[in-house]
Amino acid sequence: MIWKVCAIKDIPTIRWCRHAGADLVGIHAIQSLSSQDKMLFRYTQREARAPYPVLVTKETAADRIADMVGASGARWLQVHAPVEPEELVAVAALVREKTGIALNVIAVLSADDSSLESRAQRMERKCARSWLFLLDSAWRGGTGVTARHGIVEWVMSHLPRERVLLAGGLDPSNVKMLAARFKPGGVDVQSGLELPGKGHRKDPLLVMEFGHALKRCPTALEQTATLISLALTDVHPDDCYMVLRRFRSDYPDSVHFDYSNRSCARALGTHNLDCLVALREIAPCLPYDVHFIGCTPAVVEDVLESYQRANPLVRGVYIGCETACDFGARRLHVFRDVLRVFRASPRLAIHSPSFDTSFLQAQLSQADLTWVDEILVVTHSRAHKLAISSAHDASVLKAVKAVTAHAGRRISLGLDRDMSAEKLRALAPGALGTIVLGRALREAEDPDSLLAEIRNLC
Repeated sequence: MIWKVCAIKDIPTIRWCRHAGADLVGIHAIQSLSSQDKMLFRYTQREARAPYPVLVTKETAADRIADMVGASGARWLQVHAPVEPEELVAVAALVREKTGIALNVIAVLSADDSSLESRAQRMERKCARSWLFLLDSAWRGGTGVTARHGIVEWVMSHLPRERVLLAGGLDPSNVKMLAARFKPGGVDVQSGLELPGKGHRKDPLLVMEFGHALKRCPTALEQTATLISLALTDVHPDDCYMVLRRFRSDYPDSVHFDYSNRSCARALGTHNLDCLVALREIAPCLPYDVHFIGCTPAVVEDVLESYQRANPLVRGVYIGCETACDFGARRLHVFRDVLRVFRASPRLAIHSPSFDTSFLQAQLSQADLTWVDEILVVTHSRAHKLAISSAHDASVLKAVKAVTAHAGRRISLGLDRDMSAEKLRALAPGALGTIVLGRALREAEDPDSLLAEIRNLC
């Protein structure tokens, strides 16, 4: 099943679409290409992997469209306007003549078109067999309104359904049901993933929820990309902007905060709340994770409530496990019940230096992991010699993998604490859900290069 996200405005959103499993992203150049549009096309073409960019325009003049395709290098075109199939064929021919590009075209149909039936039949006869059809609820697009089901059923019965993308009013709560009912070849979503306000800013949590919903459809593919989280615990709020602006061509997928009010030598997370407020201004689409160390369920609940009021984009919550008592069923079930009221993904964080490998494996085998989405292995700090500590961390990681492989559901793995490219190579962890990078990434001479190196290692 093809999944397309429309009205993309920045690189972090493209990255989240990729992690969620999107195939295509629509870059809107309604009448002309902006410098930002060109930058987004360059980025996706440099990546040379899904999601691939689609030039979405309302321009109907063939020569103007050819110029935009030439300037962007787009391989996919969607003209969101009432054009005849013969015009689309002419556009594709002119583009090939002027640029040498063989376009993949998404031909748009609108449920509010009085000529829908005849237009659909002509599209099916005239358009190339490799082209796709998109059924939207209106020519305007982005309305958040679902087309009448009778119209959708007619289109699905008169066009090859494997080539039809369903659009209009889709969101994480209804896409599974609509995909199962109409069985389209794909879906197209825009407003159903957006934050309140103007600017078409996508909510990364909604993007991930949408992808998760689609993964439950039998024709969707699983996505196993590793997410990189930037640790900002106790970074002063005034420094958040300076840290994030150093990333020029890439961006971390999220940020990571530790919080402890009693179990550590000093309290952790004293600046977290102010940092979350600053993040909402600096990077409004960047989500965050929280790792609670030695906290009671009541503290976790109070802190999460204050954090969500400051910044609603909490992605995951890690409950720290540093002793055998932390794996008790009663304790974990209390945390499970607390986290159910929040939108975040429930996770565990295991402090590797605190456990013998065989003992840890026995504890995990007896623990209830049915509610856990990820287990984060907190490795030795860089105060320990890497050659010595990595052997223990690798054995802990192997033990955790063995347990999760028999958990009856997919549980991803993560790595934290003084992670670097050298340490990642030494651990050779294989597939990971999350890597938390702190000082090594914040203080890197070229953070973009380090980020690219870490991604390649994953």
